[in-house]
Amino acid sequence: MRTTKKITKRQLQAMETRNKLFETAKQLFMKHGFETVTIDEIVEEAGTSKGAFYTHFKSKDQILLEQFKEIDNYYLEIYKKIKRRRKAGNQLLAFVKAQHHYIAEVLGIDFIKTVYSSHINNSIDYLNEVNRPLYAIVEEIISKGQQKGEFRTDKDAAEMTMAITRCMRGTIYDWCVRNGEFDIVQDGYSYFQLIIDSLKKND
Repeated sequence: MRTTKKITKRQLQAMETRNKLFETAKQLFMKHGFETVTIDEIVEEAGTSKGAFYTHFKSKDQILLEQFKEIDNYYLEIYKKIKRRRKAGNQLLAFVKAQHHYIAEVLGIDFIKTVYSSHINNSIDYLNEVNRPLYAIVEEIISKGQQKGEFRTDKDAAEMTMAITRCMRGTIYDWCVRNGEFDIVQDGYSYFQLIIDSLKKND
């Protein structure tokens, strides 16, 4: 019989410190911009030491990377649910809608603006990592759609994946530029219906 190992008080304190540093850094990034915030400012605001910061994070960049890992885990969980849908086009639409809902309701526009600003300034390039679950999920959906005769096959799945993920980023970026003036969940869904129509195989 497997026993669950209890978390010690010291481990709990370490987890709380890490979470406080993480949340404090995100708030400072959103308020002042990723480039201008220093590690000294993060630890001062969090009420911890620089040694504590480096115990949990190698750099400022890693804080944003950790957030992306959480986003990727969310994508994987969503994909498990939508895989039950028969049509690949419906899977892709459901995935995009879940992505936009998470971005709007969980992360928020201020955080997304911070991420895009950091990406443009080359502080973090994780958005383009083709090994991310985001790319693998989209490519798997497209490949299945091609195999079932639902999607066109004159372009390979990798090329179509790149096009789709660029459309995803473009929609999110436009939402940021327009300061959230349109409903990214509903409008994004309608927009991607047009995109998916372009993927379908002509009879």
